[in-house]
Amino acid sequence: MYELQLRRWFRAFPPPKGGAYDREAFLILKTEDMAVPGGTAAAMAAACRHVGIPEVELGEEEEVRENAREYDPIQKEDRDLLRRFFAPYNGRLGALLGGKGPWEGDVWDYETGDA
Repeated sequence: MYELQLRRWFRAFPPPKGGAYDREAFLILKTEDMAVPGGTAAAMAAACRHVGIPEVELGEEEEVRENAREYDPIQKEDRDLLRRFFAPYNGRLGALLGGKGPWEGDVWDYETGDA
């Protein structure tokens, strides 16, 4: 459902040369990418570069996932229900973002449940 929120931002800050959105004005990151080792540091570096400030190096203590939890595996029926519900939103998100980068094809890998 991110597509709904992003459209409002994109209308408020339209691209100067046409297109769906100004790729230089917006930096869109996936939180899932920060869940891998080094992911938070990579996202922070990308954000710093995007706004034009010196990159900040994160120490090990800042790479710790504070709100991480372990969950029981999702039941296939529940995953299928969620997949059907979010499919139109995810499809529109991919189309809105031009199907490039992490949104190429399906936004999430539903077969494995990985985001």
